[in-house]
Amino acid sequence: MKIIDDPRGFTLIETLVAFMILSISLVIVLELFSGSLKSITISNDYEHGIFHAQEKMEEILALKKLDSINDQGDFSDGYEWSVEVSPEKDILNLNAASKLTIFNIVVKVQWQQFGRTKKYMLKTQKIAQRMMLGA
Repeated sequence: MKIIDDPRGFTLIETLVAFMILSISLVIVLELFSGSLKSITISNDYEHGIFHAQEKMEEILALKKLDSINDQGDFSDGYEWSVEVSPEKDILNLNAASKLTIFNIVVKVQWQQFGRTKKYMLKTQKIAQRMMLGA
């Protein structure tokens, strides 16, 4: 018996193998696409957190006189902030009105992302006059 070998078409096995390779490739491409979308979301959330932290830090740095501050709140978009300002060292004390002090400033921003709490923190120091009571 002679087997007819027709070179003009594909066998069922060849078609199934090609379909399997195409399906596996498509799944891999879709997973890569999904992973990149997740990375974009994470990056975007961190960008917003950094923006909010810088905004709060600039607000504190704009003050001419400082004293101990321990405050917290939230932004309207799901981000929460906390600010800690603590005096570290008096550096110049000519009189009570011109007392210069080094202040440590810490701004923390946190938010929820994929069921986890994400945080971003900024720290700096500022030389400023101490706020006088009743001033």
